[in-house]
Amino acid sequence: MRTVRHESVSLLGEFFSETEDGLAQADTILMNAERTGVRAESVHALFRVFHTMKGVAGFLEIKEVTRLAH
Repeated sequence: MRTVRHESVSLLGEFFSETEDGLAQADTILMNAERTGVRAESVHALFRVFHTMKGVAGFLEIKEVTRLAH
C-alpha cells in the first residue's frame, strides 16, 4: 500500500477542483453547441479540457480518470 503524503492530498484536492471547473466548462461548451451549432473552436476547447484532465490524472496515476478522459 502506498503511503499518502500531505503533498499528495493537496495535489488531489487541486486536481478535483480543477476537474470540477473543467467539467463545468465542458458543460457550457456543449450547451452552447446545442444552441448555436458545433464550431471548430468549441470542439478544440472541449478537447483541451479533457486533454488537461487526462494529463494531470496520468501524472497523479489516477488510471480510471486517465482512461475515461482519453
